[in-house]
Amino acid sequence: MNKLALIPFPIMGTKRLRLRKLTDSDDQIIYSFHSDLENRKYIDKPAPKNVTESRGFIKNISRGVESKEWIYWGIELKKEKQLIGTICLWHFSEKNNRVEVGYELGAPFQRKGYMCEALEKVIHFAFHDLQVNGLEAYTHAENRSSQKLLEKYNFKKEKEFEEKYAKKEGVYKMAVYLLESNLKPGQ
Repeated sequence: MNKLALIPFPIMGTKRLRLRKLTDSDDQIIYSFHSDLENRKYIDKPAPKNVTESRGFIKNISRGVESKEWIYWGIELKKEKQLIGTICLWHFSEKNNRVEVGYELGAPFQRKGYMCEALEKVIHFAFHDLQVNGLEAYTHAENRSSQKLLEKYNFKKEKEFEEKYAKKEGVYKMAVYLLESNLKPGQ
């Protein structure tokens, strides 16, 4: 794994998007994503109570980026300079040379192909720049939209498991997907 690819912070672009570092000024839009109950229906974390909590979230993300624990991009529409979601690589496993990808998109921006563009760029970065052998993704077993996105990029379902809700009653099923690199060393 080549963590030197994280220095400086890798700002990337696609036809319609710019993947960039989160800033303190993103607090309102992050709050709107994280407090949208429809967006959170597959997530077992409490919604933030206010914008101040979202500011704390951004500060925590920034600390992790600085210490190379993860890379976390804000997904911004190039023309409008509007934040529409996030995508990250985290849970770096030096032992397995794998990393986990996670993502979220504001409800008004879903089903427009934006996450496809962002994920494709991040997959390329992970395999070519970070030089990992595999990308993992965890998604709720009922989240078909997320699963279809992963399957479109040839992620294969490895397993499902049940997990107890931390904040709610009952259990939920998670699906684990894996995409392995087909690159030979040095490609």
